[in-house]
Amino acid sequence: MLKYDQIFSWIWRSGSKNNLIYIFSIIILFFMLFDGIISYLIPLVILEQGFSKTTAGIIFSTAAISGALFDFAIYKIFKESIYRRLFIIMFAVSFLYIFTIWIANTFLSFVAAMAMWGFYYDLKNFGSIDFVSRYSSKQKLSNNFGIVQVFQSIGYLIAPLLAGFVIVGTVGGEPFILALIFLSLSVFFFAVLLIKAKNKKTIYTCAGKKSASKFFPRIKSLEKNRKDYSSLATFSILRGGI
Repeated sequence: MLKYDQIFSWIWRSGSKNNLIYIFSIIILFFMLFDGIISYLIPLVILEQGFSKTTAGIIFSTAAISGALFDFAIYKIFKESIYRRLFIIMFAVSFLYIFTIWIANTFLSFVAAMAMWGFYYDLKNFGSIDFVSRYSSKQKLSNNFGIVQVFQSIGYLIAPLLAGFVIVGTVGGEPFILALIFLSLSVFFFAVLLIKAKNKKTIYTCAGKKSASKFFPRIKSLEKNRKDYSSLATFSILRGGI
């Protein structure tokens, strides 16, 4: 059985072998465990507060709407941002989000929490695209995106099982504490990633020097052809609705 120091040693060595993608995937894994647990809890918490299923659906739609609105604004707000800033903001909003859900007992407080959900999830998506684009060769780009997606799927698969295990009868503080632990672990490994990536050469597979992914943000081309960006935002709305 591996000891914890052996696990951390392997993670540290992986960064020195140009495998930053594995450290990043661990960040995504723990973040998805956090997100999946809270996603499992939200409808239970809303219904326990006495809201109807229709009202719960309206509250949930706030996440999709806020995410879509943020998609329209993100290229204006973060013209020169990279994954570091995006993830730092994402973590800050996530901590605020979990505490808001913990104390929420009114319609507006739940709506505010769902708006945070849509906001930080978009930050996660754009930050992930930026990071993988920066540290992947053309030959490894699709492979590395696949690795990140696998870890994300594993997190979403395990999260409901863990949430169901700690919930007994009504929703108490245990699942929130568990989600907070996973979020803190994600922050810890993000700090490890920043240290390991500090002196690592950026590949810029799809990037210029200031912004890694041409998906986010190709500012000038989007401003010249707003139809393309409208299509992207429309896709975001449909994705959130589905």
